[in-house]
Amino acid sequence: MKKTGLFYGYKGGNTEEVAQIIAKEFKPGEIDVFDLSKVSLLKLEDYDQYIFGISTVGADNWTDAQAKNVWDNFFMLLEKLNVKGKKAAIFGLGNQILYPDHFCDDIGLLKEKLSAQGISVIGYTPVAGYEFSESKAIEGNQFTGLPVDHDNEPELTEERVKNWVKKLIKEF
Repeated sequence: MKKTGLFYGYKGGNTEEVAQIIAKEFKPGEIDVFDLSKVSLLKLEDYDQYIFGISTVGADNWTDAQAKNVWDNFFMLLEKLNVKGKKAAIFGLGNQILYPDHFCDDIGLLKEKLSAQGISVIGYTPVAGYEFSESKAIEGNQFTGLPVDHDNEPELTEERVKNWVKKLIKEF
């Protein structure tokens, strides 16, 4: 298997927890896991394929989300790296109950940024089984990654991850 890097933001929350669950689905040595705030983003060049974990902030935090953050730095550096032709998968955290009109929107945002740099995004997930109103992460009838509502459906997280990682291994 090619060298896989899992990069997530932010440390200490559900995104980190799900990143660790994903990593456990790989054999030892197949994947390296990084908190985006603690690693040089030049590390991206060391990997053949990626998994990115991002959390969509809720409406009550959108003003704060506009401030500079680790993802802004990531997007700026991504434009300067030679990543064309690589593959990436995205998982995103969201809340279907509190934010049904913006469920896992940042999966879609990240997909746009990666695609613009020539990265092929894989690991799409059917919308069936989720209850929300709107999401910028949808193309056709699929999410452009794995949406996870770990706040309201933690009992579904491990099964969703397990199935998604099986799919990723085939698509990578």
